[in-house]
Amino acid sequence: MNESLHPRLSKREFNPDRTIYKDLPPAELKKMMDSKKNALPLKAQKNKVTDITIFHDVATANLNTGYPNIRWVEFCHLVRIDGEWKIIDVFWEYFK
Repeated sequence: MNESLHPRLSKREFNPDRTIYKDLPPAELKKMMDSKKNALPLKAQKNKVTDITIFHDVATANLNTGYPNIRWVEFCHLVRIDGEWKIIDVFWEYFK
């Protein structure tokens, strides 16, 4: 996963209480994901890319993702640097 992330990644969520969760830089995101490896098995994920827009060296991808009983929408921004796409921003909100 770290190979896909830009070093200045920002990852935030829009909470059900209408607040925005703190930024998760790559190191903190990796720490969080490592602590949830057994709780969030890859084979149980239900992920679908719903839209991709590319303009020169920037792109946006929209995803419906999560697990059968907890789902969210992610809006991902990517940048192509030296021929490689890197995720630079992710913002998501849970389905209600």
